[in-house]
Amino acid sequence: MLALESPSTRPPVPTAPPKDHILQCRGYLPASHPLAISPEELHERSQQSGKRKPTSKTDRGRGQSSASQAPKVDVIDAMMEGLASKGGPMAWLSSVVRGNKTVRVVTRHRRGGQRGVAVGRIVAFDKFMNVVLQDVTETYTVRKMVYKERIDAMRPVLESRTRSIANCLLTGRSIISIQQAS
Repeated sequence: MLALESPSTRPPVPTAPPKDHILQCRGYLPASHPLAISPEELHERSQQSGKRKPTSKTDRGRGQSSASQAPKVDVIDAMMEGLASKGGPMAWLSSVVRGNKTVRVVTRHRRGGQRGVAVGRIVAFDKFMNVVLQDVTETYTVRKMVYKERIDAMRPVLESRTRSIANCLLTGRSIISIQQAS
């Protein structure tokens, strides 16, 4: 929360109107997402509601907000362009998202070793390398205790498992590497 209050923090698009409700952000989701709303439908809904209030003293007389007169900019694209302009891994991730390419993400578990591999499409990412994946197939290992007769004791054995996930968030802390799947 303190990061939001720091004077050095700037929004990616300063002219973008603030969103005060999570449903107002549905217009920024990719069109393939089940909760996405097209910008036209979002505009129609705001026109139908008729509950728009003036936001500044100069707008009160006209009944229109200054944000509606500003040129419309896609916030997600603006953020990705800002990250891509810096070069390096963020530029590569930005090109992967734009190209809708499949990636292979190697993950770690909390004990520090390799947990498994997730293959899917990156939908979004941030500067901390947190990644949102879609249509994921994850192959991972779990430790399972198995009884060994010859030594008459329980011993841990690694077992490989596979599962499919529609959408998942991988924290940057748990990612070892990301590479384009072949």
